[in-house]
Amino acid sequence: MGKIVKVELVTPEKIFLREEVGMVIIPGYKGDFAVLPRRAPILVTLRSGVVTFFNKDKKVMHRIFVAGGIADIHNDECKILAENAMKVQDIDCEEIALKLEQAKKDIKETEIHAVRIKIEDNIKYYDSIIKFIEQEERIKAD
Repeated sequence: MGKIVKVELVTPEKIFLREEVGMVIIPGYKGDFAVLPRRAPILVTLRSGVVTFFNKDKKVMHRIFVAGGIADIHNDECKILAENAMKVQDIDCEEIALKLEQAKKDIKETEIHAVRIKIEDNIKYYDSIIKFIEQEERIKAD
């Protein structure tokens, strides 16, 4: 056991990020929590929010928006299985708003149950990103 945590963030499509960090802050279902070296093992449900990765000097390395999932922490390893993930700096507010608008139109036009479920998931994802952006803007304004 060292002074690092090996973190792997995975989405259904790919390994989004694999990094050795000094600390990672995770948006747990019941609140944010820090994962540091030698943390007790835990399995946590995630809510939509930002996973923040810090180097050994506690400086921010990455900020990744995730839309739900789980985190498995044990033996100085943190595996994050996220439904969706996007780098915060890559979020395009206008693009997300357009995708949300289109998804709301699409759901009205489809009768196929499986397609409706996927569209509903996309609506929740886009809506959670917009709420995150609004929150970030309020914080910056204060």
